[in-house]
Amino acid sequence: MVLIIRICKHLGAVALIAASPSFAATDASSDLDRYFDARLAEIGNRDDAALNGYLNLFKKQADSEVLADHLFTAAVREGDMPSALRAVRAQELRNQTSAEAPLLLFADAFRRKNWAMANVAASELAAKSNFGFMAPILKEWVSVAQGNAPKLQTPDTTVDPYFVYFSIDQRVYLNLASDNLTQAKTAFGALAGLDDDFVRDLAISSAPVFAANNDRVMAATLLQSSVERDYGEALVKTVKGDPAAKILPETALAALHLRVARTLIEQNNGEKALIFARIAKWLAPSSDPAKLLLAQALDNQGLSDRALNALNEIDPASPYWPRAVSDQVRLLLKTKKPAQALSVAVSAYKMRPNSGHLSLVAAQTYEETGDLKSAALAYSNLVGEADKARANPQQRAIYRMFLATVLDKMNDWPFARKLLEEAKGIDPKNPFILNYLGYTMLDKREDVPLGLEYVRAAFKLSPESAAIADSLGWGYFLIGDYERSVPLLETAVKASGNDMTMNEHLGDAYWLSGRFVDARYAWRIASQNATETDLKRLSGKIDLGLDKAVTTK
Repeated sequence: MVLIIRICKHLGAVALIAASPSFAATDASSDLDRYFDARLAEIGNRDDAALNGYLNLFKKQADSEVLADHLFTAAVREGDMPSALRAVRAQELRNQTSAEAPLLLFADAFRRKNWAMANVAASELAAKSNFGFMAPILKEWVSVAQGNAPKLQTPDTTVDPYFVYFSIDQRVYLNLASDNLTQAKTAFGALAGLDDDFVRDLAISSAPVFAANNDRVMAATLLQSSVERDYGEALVKTVKGDPAAKILPETALAALHLRVARTLIEQNNGEKALIFARIAKWLAPSSDPAKLLLAQALDNQGLSDRALNALNEIDPASPYWPRAVSDQVRLLLKTKKPAQALSVAVSAYKMRPNSGHLSLVAAQTYEETGDLKSAALAYSNLVGEADKARANPQQRAIYRMFLATVLDKMNDWPFARKLLEEAKGIDPKNPFILNYLGYTMLDKREDVPLGLEYVRAAFKLSPESAAIADSLGWGYFLIGDYERSVPLLETAVKASGNDMTMNEHLGDAYWLSGRFVDARYAWRIASQNATETDLKRLSGKIDLGLDKAVTTK
């Protein structure tokens, strides 16, 4: 009964279709069945079947708003942009278009070099959409694509801050596309100090242009923190006339859509983010940044298999391949395919053994899949290579922490602590190293005052971290300062949700503060994610209280 009600709720639009003027001329029963099947396919993430069903119905009922809406959604999820465009045009005739519709119309016109229609679409975006801040940039690229010099104006930031924010990298792209390298270098100044994907994408795209124009110092500077050395060396070998030594308008327009897509994902608007990622890939099919973000957007919508397919399109020769491998491994682990994840990680590492990024991915995958011996060896190699190469202190310290984590799991805490002390000495202001060292000392009841000192220092450096707040709260608990312990543990639990350890800590602190009912509530939440051993301990606390329960971990 529940299933029937749920399906009926999702299929409530059937009545609207049946009432449409064109519907009376069709086989009502047959078309309702087709719509029902298509809708079920959409709900079950079988977008290919949903798209085929909606397309077949749309051929006979192109005036149906409901069908146009579902056709658009299924087409975007499936990556069939011509069908998505067809749905948008049908919606446009009825003045029912979405805020993203002009962007689709613009992309189609731009791809066909129909500059007049592209400008019309950009004007419609400015007039009807909350993405209107993009319109001046779109129009500028139409002009540059026709051979004109860029003239993008800088407006008052108080009038149009979104335009200013999203045009900052576009000014560099525009100048590079117009061979204004001096102006491009000046525009790069506005990006100094920014550590964002869009800045790295711009650097990777720009470096070959500067290299081909004999400014290899600028090219090398851009790539220094953007890609690994061997990839960077390949990029700066670019010479005049090389296709890579040219910024195409399509590349820059894709970059703009990707920036908006990232922002939408951060704002938990994954459905719209997928639309922008699809448009970016449509504009620049060979763009590896577009493939990476499309994979992220697809995964965000529960389409992990398609996300993996998007990542598989990235060639090992691409500077984005190590990132694609790490994303593949993450997705495979997330979808409970550890053997496949390990195979991908190890194969990639063997293909490029000099890649620090892929070495780290392999080490982390060994650890995630339970092969601690191989993980320890891989992390040891990373520590040695980083020391030998005189890598930056942050990198040398964090590799030691990774190795220490595995050694601790292997019950070699003395060596793990030695490594953590070394890491602390190399990078004394890393809150995660301080927290790991301090918390583990607290948890093992080993020099509690010193462990608490380390955790206090970590909390000062990163007060927003739930894990560090939990550590500090637990430290105060161990010295009997429940008044300071409870608020910190409550903060940690609110931020982390149903984390077992944090809720157990909070329950213990509640109990010793005399809040017995609250303690049992916290332990009950902790038990939701407990292993068999942990569950036995938590059940004892719930039944008997902290004083009488067996609490040995």
